[in-house]
Amino acid sequence: MVYAASVNPIDVRTRGGYGAALLNKARRVKPGDEFPLTLGRDCSGVVVDVGKGVKDVAVDDEVWTSVNAVKAGCHAEYVVCGMEELSRKPKNLTHIEAASIPYVAITNWSAAYAVAKFRPQNALGKRALIFGGSGGIGTFGVQLLNAWGANVTVTCSENAFDLMYRLGAHHAVDYKSPNILQELLKHGKYDFILNAATEAVEDLAIKVIKEKAYAKYVTLITPFLNEIDKKGPLLGGLSSSLELFKKSRKFAGAGATFRWAFAQPNGFALKEVAKLAEDGKIKPAIDEVFDYQDLPLAFKKVENGHTRGKVVVNVAGESAKGFERGAPELFQ
Repeated sequence: MVYAASVNPIDVRTRGGYGAALLNKARRVKPGDEFPLTLGRDCSGVVVDVGKGVKDVAVDDEVWTSVNAVKAGCHAEYVVCGMEELSRKPKNLTHIEAASIPYVAITNWSAAYAVAKFRPQNALGKRALIFGGSGGIGTFGVQLLNAWGANVTVTCSENAFDLMYRLGAHHAVDYKSPNILQELLKHGKYDFILNAATEAVEDLAIKVIKEKAYAKYVTLITPFLNEIDKKGPLLGGLSSSLELFKKSRKFAGAGATFRWAFAQPNGFALKEVAKLAEDGKIKPAIDEVFDYQDLPLAFKKVENGHTRGKVVVNVAGESAKGFERGAPELFQ
């Protein structure tokens, strides 16, 4: 049973048809037959039933999940998910707090841990940069990389600096600054760069990444699904691959590696993040909580952009008292 769920930018884009060609093919449905479409990629709730052979969770366990995009989503009273998509939620978080984390957790985990191989075992003392620090991806990413021992710099609006520092950022740079290059280089170049902002930062990133083979630039901003939507799986896949090849060569010329990353359901990652949350190293950053009947307003909030952390939907009516913009009380 879903107690709370979040609204992510991917939900807003999916509502507008983003990724429909590939998702419909994966779901084996024809265009138009995918409706009604239930959105929502992550939630927190309670197990009400389990399948045969399930041993790791039981009825009445409190869990959190980020479900595969081909499945019915979490903006509902119930959601069906596999063991590879969930773990027990952190004991110290409410469902509203917990619901803000799974999707951004697996996205950051995919980018840093899986794609860049930037992990607790090798991140200590390394320099990391996040473009787009104050959104859902960035507010989680800065905490995760900080927990792994990295020195983290973020770009964001100046009015988000305070939140960024409370989340563990070592340095914050105004993305609108005319001297952004100099400010980013003030403390040295970077071993790992995560782009959660816009493709436009790539020319800047190539100037601030370390000229070493292990330095990784990983972007969540890719043309892959857009190209498939426009050209179909074959031609869209080919044109995307060509774009990836060109950019990989460009970064290779600077002695670095260019990669794309996508959210991948990952129960192991959620289990590890739950431990970090219970140790106080990961805290929810919530911009605003909406009642379930106000779900369209939650979508509008995300669609307008410039959120400070996540937008959460209170599905089961759990108390949401005390959640102001950026959830400042969580970091005192």
